[in-house]
Amino acid sequence: MHLKKLELSGFKSFAKKTSLDFPHGITVIAGPNGSGKSNVVDAIRWALAEQGLKNLRGKKGEDLIFYGSQLRGSLARASVAMHFDMDGENNPLGFSETVIAREVDKSGENTYLLNGRRVRLTDFEGFLAQSRVGDSSFRIISQGMSDKLLNLSPKEFRAFVEEAAGVKEYQDKKYQASLRLKNTRENLDKVGVILVELKPQLKILKKEKDKLEKKETYLGELKECAQEFFGLKHREILNWGNKLAEKRKNIKLALKPLSEEIKNLRESIFSLDKKTSLNSELAVLASEMRKLEKDENELTRKIISAEGRINLEEEKGKQLLPVSVEYLKGKIGELVNKLSVDFKGMDVETLRHVMASAAVALRDLLKIMEPGLNPAAGGDTIPLLKQGLEKLLTVREEIGLKLREMNPLIAQKEKILMDERHVSLAKEKVYRARESELYNLENSLRQTELDEEKLKLHQAKFQQDMAAVGVVTLAEIIGYRPESTKMVLASSKVLGDPSAVSTSSTQASSGQFTAGELEERVWKLKRRLEEVGSIDGKVIREYEGVNERFNFLTKESDDLTQTLTSLEDLVKGLEREVSKCYKTTLAEMSHVFGGYFRLIFGGGKATLAEAATKSQISNLKSQKLESDPENVSDDQEISGVEIKLELPNKKVKSLSTLSGGERTLSSIALLFALASIRKPPVMVLDEIDAALDEANTQKFVRLLKELSKDTQFIVVTHNRETMRHADALYGVSMKDGISHLLSLKLQSV
Repeated sequence: MHLKKLELSGFKSFAKKTSLDFPHGITVIAGPNGSGKSNVVDAIRWALAEQGLKNLRGKKGEDLIFYGSQLRGSLARASVAMHFDMDGENNPLGFSETVIAREVDKSGENTYLLNGRRVRLTDFEGFLAQSRVGDSSFRIISQGMSDKLLNLSPKEFRAFVEEAAGVKEYQDKKYQASLRLKNTRENLDKVGVILVELKPQLKILKKEKDKLEKKETYLGELKECAQEFFGLKHREILNWGNKLAEKRKNIKLALKPLSEEIKNLRESIFSLDKKTSLNSELAVLASEMRKLEKDENELTRKIISAEGRINLEEEKGKQLLPVSVEYLKGKIGELVNKLSVDFKGMDVETLRHVMASAAVALRDLLKIMEPGLNPAAGGDTIPLLKQGLEKLLTVREEIGLKLREMNPLIAQKEKILMDERHVSLAKEKVYRARESELYNLENSLRQTELDEEKLKLHQAKFQQDMAAVGVVTLAEIIGYRPESTKMVLASSKVLGDPSAVSTSSTQASSGQFTAGELEERVWKLKRRLEEVGSIDGKVIREYEGVNERFNFLTKESDDLTQTLTSLEDLVKGLEREVSKCYKTTLAEMSHVFGGYFRLIFGGGKATLAEAATKSQISNLKSQKLESDPENVSDDQEISGVEIKLELPNKKVKSLSTLSGGERTLSSIALLFALASIRKPPVMVLDEIDAALDEANTQKFVRLLKELSKDTQFIVVTHNRETMRHADALYGVSMKDGISHLLSLKLQSV
């Protein structure tokens, strides 16, 4: 590839649009000082993405724009375009011709264009690097830069040699790999820190997860056992309830006809009592008899009172009595005892006998007491009292007679009544028996009701226990029919009592668990669940998230470790490649440099040798050994490259002792050695031959001609000898503050 054309518009002193066509070989740009010929070099440098305004002899972006003159105003923007013929190997875009352009306005904003399409600076620089147009800082050599080569430090000159070796691509890769290596180490450290933080958290979450899994296991077992146990209890309660309901139904069925029968018997008995008239007659006789008995009792009371008064009167004259007081007391006591009986309920005959006996005793007493009465004290009173007593006794005897007459009549009627009552008693016996049966049925009904209340308590406890276990519902229990475990009752003795379920010989046909064992297992599993405690179901999701993150980071750590190893291997490989290219290029450049040096100076010797101080090597080795003791390469120990010169017939102690011409010729030899090795498409030389005399200029031109076979040269010079050997010549002049061009193709002259 080669540069076909350069277009300038508004760039520095080139106010008008100006084009420079470049043939193969050497193009010379000449002109007086201040004409603007170096602005052509600045335009090329700027178009090749130069970012340092100091290298463009400016301070701001608008300094690159035509400022104006007396006859022409300033411009708003400047642009430079370079046209390349892409006929070589380095053609990244695949076009036969490529135009790169750069524009700037007064705001300082730059625009980069590739074939008229606006691109980023990164893409622009990438094209320049791939096409080898702008991959070196020594593509444009000024007079000061050529002299600067000899003033480079060994380390800086090493960079110059590395650039000549074309290892910039490897160094960029190494730099990028080193950055990635650094970032990878940092990321690995971060991942390691996170993993350290996650490990205890993951351990805690795993424990919680294991607990939750145990809880789920316990819960499953508990649900199965609870379904079996509560299902069994539920069926027992249902069976007992059905039995009680059946019993109540049977009792109710028996009660109704029995109650009807008892009612009929009661009505029959009562109606029988009401039908007979003997009851009323007996009632009248009984009433009359009670009246007579009442009258008789009243007379008896009066008789006793009269006797008491008589006794009182006789007491007064007791000294006249023919008997002792104790005898009288005994008699009166006997009389009182005879009369101190309950007359109520006595038949007439017995009452008459009692009254007759009392009358005889009273007459005997009166006969005994009659002789001893004192007429002076009260003889009239006692006879009167006795006379009244006699009348009372007479009336009482009459009443007794009536009572005796009534007794046979009452007995007759009672006999008739008793006959009727025998019939009634037979019915009453049946009535009593039926009442007993009714009582037993009612007791049985009450017991059934008590059993029903007991059943309700069992049902309440069943609901309470089921709620306490809390893993099954009644609907689940009703619908649960295990295939492998069928609970059956082994004894009918406990039927109708759910409490017997836990103590009976109820067993599972497959698991062989008694109901008691089932209940014990249910509550044991319930306690285990409570011991596990309440664990949020989100803990599994949290564990899975943390575990997934931990596994991801672990894998990431492994990947980063592998990446780290790969990057370290890549860096080492790049270092080896750089070292190999560097050493090869250094040896080749030293050889070519020595040849050009002998050609220019007509003899002598020039070499490029690696240089390093012992202190530098020691420091580098110690630092490298501390960081990576296994990877200390030879080129890392070398601090730089030094130039060794031996002029013909002259001993050179150091480069600083060379004259100006010798320094220029030596730097030209170095530059030509670089061009010979790298073979850049284009090189721009800005007055590097200014210090050469005619003879040395001829040597310079001869070397330039030889190198122009592979490299296109654009030379800015005042030297006529250089102009004479140019393939094309441009003259630059200044008029009214604007640079103008005059072109001449010397190949046709």
